[in-house]
Amino acid sequence: VISNQFLMFTFQLAEMKNTLRRITSVSAQPGVYLGDLSNIRVRYPEIQEQQEITCLLQNLSNLIAANEEKLEQLKQLKKYLMQNMFV
Repeated sequence: VISNQFLMFTFQLAEMKNTLRRITSVSAQPGVYLGDLSNIRVRYPEIQEQQEITCLLQNLSNLIAANEEKLEQLKQLKKYLMQNMFV
C-alpha cells in the first residue's frame, strides 16, 4: 500500500521527473499514458514510515512557504524604505 501524499512527494523527485520526461508522448496534446505509468517502478517503505516521511516533508514545505512569505514582506519593506529614503 502506498500513501497518496507519499506518492505525490515521490513524483517531485528529480529522478522521477526525468523518467516522466522520457516517457511523455509527443503529440498534439503531450502527456503520459496510463499504460506507461504502470511500468514505472516506485520504491516505498511500509505505510507507517511513509506517513512519517510525508509528515516531515509537509512540515518542511510549510516552513519554506512561511519563510518565502516573510522574505517577500521584507523585500517589500526594503523597497518602500529605499523609495522613501531621499524624500
